[in-house]
Amino acid sequence: MFTFLVVAVIIYFLFIRGRSFTMYRGPIGLDTEDLDVRILSLAQAVIKADGTVKDLEVRIVRDYFIQAFGAERAARAFAAFKNFALKNDVNRVASELRYTMGYQNRLNLLPFLFQVAMVDGDYSSAENRVIYSISQSLGIAEQHYQYIFRMFVSAGYNSTATRENMQRVSPYAVLGLEEGASQEEVKRSYRSLVKKYHPDRLVKYSEEERVAAQEKFIEIQKAYEEIKSTW
Repeated sequence: MFTFLVVAVIIYFLFIRGRSFTMYRGPIGLDTEDLDVRILSLAQAVIKADGTVKDLEVRIVRDYFIQAFGAERAARAFAAFKNFALKNDVNRVASELRYTMGYQNRLNLLPFLFQVAMVDGDYSSAENRVIYSISQSLGIAEQHYQYIFRMFVSAGYNSTATRENMQRVSPYAVLGLEEGASQEEVKRSYRSLVKKYHPDRLVKYSEEERVAAQEKFIEIQKAYEEIKSTW
């Protein structure tokens, strides 16, 4: 556990403390307060994932905001969050951040969410599913998600969620489907995802985002071919 805390602190300073979350004006224009309450929404989803709200998890979120942004901005964020209408619609919130924050800034959110989940020493499968779902909605490439996850795993966590996540990702999961989905469902999801991540549609995005989308596009193609080979 001590090793984990050391690694978590290192990751915190490398990925979060040393960087501020910056925004660009995408299809959805968010100001600083809008950004803050959405980050709090992601943290809340992780805290509530296992059905128990723990003081230690709440405290690490509060401490993070105060240390990263200052007490005044943190206080405004917590006050605004109480009345934030979308606080429980985590996938919509993550999708909005996807189109407002640069790729690296979205990637920087993952170590923070892992810290929130793991601070109590009990990383559950439910927390794992929520963080993975958030990662997908944020548009994080699978290999980038796995890389950050393994940074935490290497700290010595031995949990059901850890073992599950270390397993190879199912090709059905890559296509956003349940295992054993029908051929029609597979084809429909494949067509939708290929259209979404096709390089020709991403020329207006940053180089980082285009690279991540290209990797996702290849991953989708491989998953579809793997499933199709079983028909």
